[in-house]
Amino acid sequence: MPPGLLYVVVASVGALALGIGAVATIDGHPLGIVLALAHAFRPGLVRTEHVNVEVELESELCRGRTVVDRWHRTEREPNADVAVEVEGDAFLGLLLERIGGLG
Repeated sequence: MPPGLLYVVVASVGALALGIGAVATIDGHPLGIVLALAHAFRPGLVRTEHVNVEVELESELCRGRTVVDRWHRTEREPNADVAVEVEGDAFLGLLLERIGGLG
């Protein structure tokens, strides 16, 4: 297993349990990647919503931030599927299965 991978995986599971997987990072690596890979391996594991997602380019305070309009407060067209719910037990099972295959 590459150095640090287990740390990222464990932190990802913890972040998802706390509901912060979409925003938490470790060393600049978004934890949402682990969830996206799980979704690719097992469609249906994650419930998504089709919403508008933009990268803020104007603000001095938050330039480069990803802004997700989950509550449809703007009139912008939805342009991305965003994970909003995960089957926790199934996700953890898949994660452990894939990690077990690395040895």
